Amino acid sequence: MKEIWQQYGTSEKRRMHPLHQAIFRLGTLLAKTMIKAHILTGDDCISKVGTKHAAVTSYLVQFLMNFGETETLSEQDEALTEKYLVRVWAGARSTTTAETFDHLRLENYTSASAGLDCLPPTSSAIKGHIRR
Repeated sequence: MKEIWQQYGTSEKRRMHPLHQAIFRLGTLLAKTMIKAHILTGDDCISKVGTKHAAVTSYLVQFLMNFGETETLSEQDEALTEKYLVRVWAGARSTTTAETFDHLRLENYTSASAGLDCLPPTSSAIKGHIRR
């Protein structure tokens, strides 16, 4: 495919964005990884995890390079993806050392400022999200 365009905006403010130019500038590896990050972090319509800013600044290539490249997801790729999503959920400026959502929940629960309604999902719930 030589060109791919994305339409965005509403009514008079509708615009077309040349995705093929962005892919050329980013390089194929980073462009593929950005798509994976978008799918995993979601949007307003499906389960959203963190912010797009955190998704882009959380070393996505390091964690997501092999994600979705085969028909079956290995345990190692699943663990790397969960580690990535923990970083995204915690935020771009977070200093968390948690590598799983269960550890992040424990960190948040034991901190003085977090209430029960602020706890992230469990590791088993996020693994379901990753597998989808």
